Amino acid sequence: MNIVHHEFVPKLFSFGFSYVDRKKVLGGDEAAYEYRWGSRAEKELSKRQVLQFVSEVLYMYIENILADLTLYNCRLEQFFNLQC
Repeated sequence: MNIVHHEFVPKLFSFGFSYVDRKKVLGGDEAAYEYRWGSRAEKELSKRQVLQFVSEVLYMYIENILADLTLYNCRLEQFFNLQC
């Protein structure tokens, strides 16, 4: 979560408009933050566009995992002298 807070979110704040609004959540020992749509995001993006983007990223992520598993499975089969 620190990388989101320290690297990603500050880059989204620009020109007085922000894609993400950050609000400190009270309570607890650690500093916790709640992230919401910012004014710029509401003007430029629809939730449908964001969901489309996230689904594309997740699809690529799953494809990569499946490719890695296929390669791993093939290596196991070769180790045990089976065909892959």
